[in-house]
Amino acid sequence: MKVYSVQLNTVWENKEATHERTRQLVFDAAPVHGSLIVLPETFSTGFSTNLPVTAQGPDLEDEKFLAMLARETKCNVTAGIVSRLTPQKGRNESVTFGPDGKLIARYGKIHPFSMGGELEVHQPGTEIRDVLLPVGMLS
Repeated sequence: MKVYSVQLNTVWENKEATHERTRQLVFDAAPVHGSLIVLPETFSTGFSTNLPVTAQGPDLEDEKFLAMLARETKCNVTAGIVSRLTPQKGRNESVTFGPDGKLIARYGKIHPFSMGGELEVHQPGTEIRDVLLPVGMLS
């Protein structure tokens, strides 16, 4: 398995523009099928505590984008997103999609960056793994 670590210049708090930039970078790299594509924490907006902008809406636009990217590249894709828990709280999460576009792992950040104000808008995760990887996934 090859690992593609994507360092991108996020378009601050602009998901649509960052999704397009991410898609272009990944497709320019022409990843080998079955590889792992790793995107940064809060990849679609940059690390912001502006929850109305960073949190996914009801249509889960970040997860839909990542699932599509995984399907189109036939690769595993992992990235950091913000999921909405309540109107006032979100959770900084890492999600991983398989080459078929199905969610295979979700991790809620257990230790939010308190000095950066993250605890004010993000509820900590409570488990190391919220979704277990299928047997053989990491072999």
